[in-house]
Amino acid sequence: MKCCVCGLSCECCGHYSVECGGCKAVRGAVYWTAYCGMKCCPIYACAKEKGLDHCGQCRDLPCAIWDRLRDPDETPEQTEKSIAERLRRLRDEGAK
Repeated sequence: MKCCVCGLSCECCGHYSVECGGCKAVRGAVYWTAYCGMKCCPIYACAKEKGLDHCGQCRDLPCAIWDRLRDPDETPEQTEKSIAERLRRLRDEGAK
């Protein structure tokens, strides 16, 4: 499974291969950054600034950036579940 630096699954995203090649392929300029007035995903930028391949290598995970970029359509319970899945994916597989 191909996953982003933050542990989200690229293959589960409807924009993957249509508008986005995955954060590593597009160097953090994922599809949604254009809609938010950003050039690069802050999570991707942080990992690269720290010299990490993915967030699973960071001792501060999950961090304030993850909290700031959470999906506003999710309930707190859904967000907690998503973070747990992403952490597991990063620790088990890393960002491929």
